Amino acid sequence: MKIPVVYVFDEGFAEATIVSAISLLKNNKEQVEFHLLYPSRMERSGNKVEKEIIAQGGEVIKHPCLEEWVSKYKVSAPSNRGKNSFQPWNITIFLKLMIHQMVQKDKVIFIDGDTIVGECLKKLFQFKLENKIVAAVLDNHSENMRKYWKNLEVDVEHYFNSGVMLLNLKKLREIDFLKECEASQKKYGKFCKYSDQDLYNIILNGYVSLLPSHFNIQAWWGLTDKIWQKQLISFRHGILHFVGNVKPWHLWHRPNAVKFWKSFSDQSKTLEIKFQKVRNIEQAISYSHCLDLEEKYQQSSFIKTKIIEKLIENIGSKK
Repeated sequence: MKIPVVYVFDEGFAEATIVSAISLLKNNKEQVEFHLLYPSRMERSGNKVEKEIIAQGGEVIKHPCLEEWVSKYKVSAPSNRGKNSFQPWNITIFLKLMIHQMVQKDKVIFIDGDTIVGECLKKLFQFKLENKIVAAVLDNHSENMRKYWKNLEVDVEHYFNSGVMLLNLKKLREIDFLKECEASQKKYGKFCKYSDQDLYNIILNGYVSLLPSHFNIQAWWGLTDKIWQKQLISFRHGILHFVGNVKPWHLWHRPNAVKFWKSFSDQSKTLEIKFQKVRNIEQAISYSHCLDLEEKYQQSSFIKTKIIEKLIENIGSKK
């Protein structure tokens, strides 16, 4: 039995997807059929991910998508996105909503690229969906998001994180999921904080099976080191999902997380995975906070001193 796994990415997430796929292949013995969804104008990124997965012994089916193909479904971004903190709409967001159309399987596992996958694929794929359409883990902010949507007169029973999903694609096609997306996006798009995740939750309300939390361990960079260590233990038979805007390929993430992610990125056979260096004060502040969380106070103090010196320099240059 081959387990179909779907990744959606653009050039910004191609290398992260490679690292996630490497961890998946290293930690699972089952045969995996990788389905890669990406914008067709980013064929170079698609080829890069395909080449590495094949080098690691995986099987790949590519699904490049024309942006015009997306627009024909009229699932377009509203002109007013609301608060700046809202997740922006882009083509990869829409591709997540179109998996059932592009991948001709009855059931698949979808995994975000900002993940490290432990030994869990077989158990996840064999999870009984019964009469449900999606199986997923509650979002870290599930209760807050349920209240948020309830205030907008939208009842969401289980607000789940869409970073890892077991999807019944056959049923998604039966309910004409894209048509539902179009209607919901027109009605609620300007209120969606998490774009595709919100639409999945609104449309599939009542058709959700909750997965055990270890299948989507939502690791935020600002958690205490004690919690991080617990997440690492749970990851062995689950999936570690690096949520938030700071990722482990950012060198202002917590050093222990960067080191952990690097242990998989170093196993790449076809390219050197790049890390993004600290380039501004905001990133330096985040890094100093991460050092504090790991009780690396001397290093943190050094970074904070440099930040203060830079701020004073900037103030002086404006006089």
